[in-house]
Amino acid sequence: MNLFDNDNMQDIISSQYLYKGFDKEDYQKVLDGLTPEHLCIYLLTQDETKFESQEFLKEKIYGTEFLKTKFSEALLHKLHNPDVVIDEHHKLSNPIPNTFFPENLDVLPENAVDSQTVRLIHSDEIFDVWFKKSDKFKVPKIFVHSMFYTNDSGVCINVEGSVFMTLWQMVLNDYYREFTYMAEMASMNFQRSFTEGSLRFNFNGYSDTIGEFINK
Repeated sequence: MNLFDNDNMQDIISSQYLYKGFDKEDYQKVLDGLTPEHLCIYLLTQDETKFESQEFLKEKIYGTEFLKTKFSEALLHKLHNPDVVIDEHHKLSNPIPNTFFPENLDVLPENAVDSQTVRLIHSDEIFDVWFKKSDKFKVPKIFVHSMFYTNDSGVCINVEGSVFMTLWQMVLNDYYREFTYMAEMASMNFQRSFTEGSLRFNFNGYSDTIGEFINK
């Protein structure tokens, strides 16, 4: 701490990382690089018989022998066109395409009215929708916070209701395990919690795909 003063104190008063602005081109380069042509697969094996006919290279520091081979055209074709079997009788299959990665990274223009305060944009006998736009960080992301009120679940009121909700969350975690993994790979997150008389569901991710994420 004695190395910091008023001029550089802002460098340590931060969270897990420092935000330096959103660069659409840098984001797009990363997304464009998520193709089989940019994929690296590492195979570690003690069975050298499969590679006897190939000449090994040597790592310059430790002298570890290794091979470096390009993907064949047949393998690239399979990676671009995977056979996906969605059937309860098949234990193993290629993953389905991850549609949660955004294609549109445009940031909406600033709006003084929408960013000034939270306002009600929809209301009916079932639910209300409140909205506030943030123009501070200028990133193509969105946060959705929802609350469902209930008076018959017994959550946080009696033992039966609390145990039921705990078991329900465990089942939900298991059921959506693969789905949430795909979402996390695209920086999409889903959280839920419960309090007395209400259930809360929070979503955050890219504006371009948040609708599909919530619908699924």
